[in-house]
Amino acid sequence: MDPALRVVKLIRIAMLASVVLYVFIAEMAAPKSAAPPNLMIFYVLTFMAIVSVILITGLRRFWIIPATTAASVATSGYGDQPLAHRLHPRIRLF
Repeated sequence: MDPALRVVKLIRIAMLASVVLYVFIAEMAAPKSAAPPNLMIFYVLTFMAIVSVILITGLRRFWIIPATTAASVATSGYGDQPLAHRLHPRIRLF
């Protein structure tokens, strides 16, 4: 496995574990109340969390996957020449 991919996966696992830890700490530290909780706040936060996950997944598919495909195409099949030297001779980046 690629070392960079392994680091990304480890970071992802650590972030998910931190979310679980935060929930556990919040449940243990929260004062016990006799009043019933407001369910509207719960529903709004749940809706926002679901929308966030959907947007993150959609934006990942919309931005990241085409960018990685374009990057792999731009760096393959042209030998050792950098992108700046593969452009038209009159166009120079630097």
